[in-house]
Amino acid sequence: MAPEMSRGAKIAIRLLELSPLIVLTLALAVYLALPRTVGGMLLTSALYRSPVQDPAYQQQSQAQLALSGFRNLAEQGKQEYVGRDFGVENASLQDVVDAAWATMQPKELDRAVIGEVLPENHRAQARVRQWERENRAQLYLWVVPVSADTTIAYQYVGNAGLLTMQERLALSGPHKDQIRGLLSYATGEPPVPLATLNSGGGVGEASRTINVASWLAGGHVWESYLIYPSGPGSDTSGYYPELGSFTLDPTSRDGRAWLDRFTSKFNGDVFIVGPVDGAPALLRTPMPTEGSWLEGPRTLGSVVWPKRAEQRALSERTGFALSDGERRLTGGKWGILAVAGEDSPAAGTPAKASVVALAVMNESPAVTVLRQQWGSTPTRRMQAWLAPRYTFALGFLGMLFLASLVVSPTAFMFERRATAEVEMERERERIRREANERVFARLEALSREVESAGQSATGPAEDELARAATGIEDTLEDLRRLLGDAGGGAASR
Repeated sequence: MAPEMSRGAKIAIRLLELSPLIVLTLALAVYLALPRTVGGMLLTSALYRSPVQDPAYQQQSQAQLALSGFRNLAEQGKQEYVGRDFGVENASLQDVVDAAWATMQPKELDRAVIGEVLPENHRAQARVRQWERENRAQLYLWVVPVSADTTIAYQYVGNAGLLTMQERLALSGPHKDQIRGLLSYATGEPPVPLATLNSGGGVGEASRTINVASWLAGGHVWESYLIYPSGPGSDTSGYYPELGSFTLDPTSRDGRAWLDRFTSKFNGDVFIVGPVDGAPALLRTPMPTEGSWLEGPRTLGSVVWPKRAEQRALSERTGFALSDGERRLTGGKWGILAVAGEDSPAAGTPAKASVVALAVMNESPAVTVLRQQWGSTPTRRMQAWLAPRYTFALGFLGMLFLASLVVSPTAFMFERRATAEVEMERERERIRREANERVFARLEALSREVESAGQSATGPAEDELARAATGIEDTLEDLRRLLGDAGGGAASR
């Protein structure tokens, strides 16, 4: 007899049959778990790489996108998800790096350039170590010296009347200090690498404007000086040219072609000097500095700087995933970058260096922020866990739904077949019982009567009755084979 399915097996089969509906319900619950704007941002990013064509936005992880979405909600006042202080971010790291920078002397920076690192008892180390403990991170520092004799990398003179002959003679020299000395009054303070110093404003004659900026391209820092007419009668009245989207090396063919197209749009002059940075020199490591262990952190500085800054990681407060090479050098998975520059006490004195900081941690800073900010209630803890995994969860449930479309009918057919077999076995059992109660009993009674009659008969009648008794026995044996053992007990009586 085929065994009947257990209660657990029946429940499992029924769940498999209902799996498409169950998976759809779970997918709907996951979709509705986050606010619509946050979920929409994550889905759009997953489907189209990025809802905007911003390289920095496209490189954000899902945790970073989720944090941005919740932050936008908080700023709009729609829901009180987060406060103003978002925990582990570039802002807090920047404060630490700025404080460390303020305690350093020029001679200490010079020693780093020639290969020495900060001693363990240096006064800048205490706050750095505290930040590491609070954020479970390791902090590396490098000094990027500013070149003192950088030449003009690119120049375009579109309007000969913007500068005087004396100014143009000064700009014909090879060194950037001549440009700084001529145009430093555009900002009132010396440029600091990686800082946009002036976005416009009248300088000198009322008809011209000077923009001073710096950026990373081709592995180096460059400074740009744009001089263009801005008077009421000029062609650029109301138009403010910028180099914010320029990401090419100005010494390359493509870079010069891009600059030529850019500068031809307005009747002005452009001077680009650089590179204004040097090779990064190790200033501080999170581990003891004995022996050749310093080679790894030094190599890491060349890997991180300025590739990460070119990818706009400096502007992403919640960090970035480290590459395989960076992971091998640090042992971590995530990083945050910050840069500090020298604020010279003497006006007109150019910056000597900048400091690059890399904080390395094993968990995404964005995930830490999510957990810290929304861990007060079960719902928010669930959202903090789900947000970085939102599109993965929906994608997994989508694949599970496709699989359930195959599993559900298969389970239904299996259940029908198993049910049919059980019903058929029950029917066989019923026939066996009826045969035992009626057919076998009658045939056995008839067999005994024939045997009794054969004993009293003589001649041909005795032979016929013997054959009849044998036929009845053969019929009983055939019934036993067809119906199983149910009639055996009756037949043996």
